[in-house]
Amino acid sequence: MKSKDINDLREAIVAPHQSGKGYKVISKQSEIDHSVIYKWKTPKTYTKLSGGPSKFTPGSDRLMLREIATNNRTLTDTTLS
Repeated sequence: MKSKDINDLREAIVAPHQSGKGYKVISKQSEIDHSVIYKWKTPKTYTKLSGGPSKFTPGSDRLMLREIATNNRTLTDTTLS
């Protein structure tokens, strides 16, 4: 597909989403996989993201901080050895 065709297709997908249709309904109507619809449904989010996911999620960060706050020896044991 040429980029103009992809842009036209993307506009045809984003327009129904903005009018209130869900990505599964749009997927059935346009016969395109729902993961592509889900990725394109917000404007300008169709480029691939480079790099891997972050090493720690915000939830795991909070869990580690809570563990360190409740058990201070956890931090000192690992830093001394």
